[in-house]
Amino acid sequence: MTPRPEKCVGNCKREISLGQTIFQVYEGGYWSTPYITPDRHMFLGNWCVDCFQRDLGHLISSQVQPYSCTICQRPFLEHEPVIYATVGTRPAAGYLRAEKRGNEVHVIVCQDCWQDPSFEKLYRVYRLLS
Repeated sequence: MTPRPEKCVGNCKREISLGQTIFQVYEGGYWSTPYITPDRHMFLGNWCVDCFQRDLGHLISSQVQPYSCTICQRPFLEHEPVIYATVGTRPAAGYLRAEKRGNEVHVIVCQDCWQDPSFEKLYRVYRLLS
């Protein structure tokens, strides 16, 4: 069951318009500078801004490299599994990666914290897809 990039994975399940601002979430391995984002092992979905803020607003921050876990603040090891969210715009059909992402991540969580209650909604999506 792969999430559809044109649908919000959050509560509203509405269509996401081309160019609409979204939170895009992946599970992947952490890469240090000069890379901006970890790799994209598994696409977990796009969230409209309203749903992401409602579900995970308590975790949203803005980090630039080197990143640390949003929950426990521990720095990451190279290639360590993480789940992370970036803000960007929904790309055209045929493309998955959000456009206009900038050089930051807004949520990034180490595997040790995936089952933390504050991260439950994203971890549930990960479990369904893995």
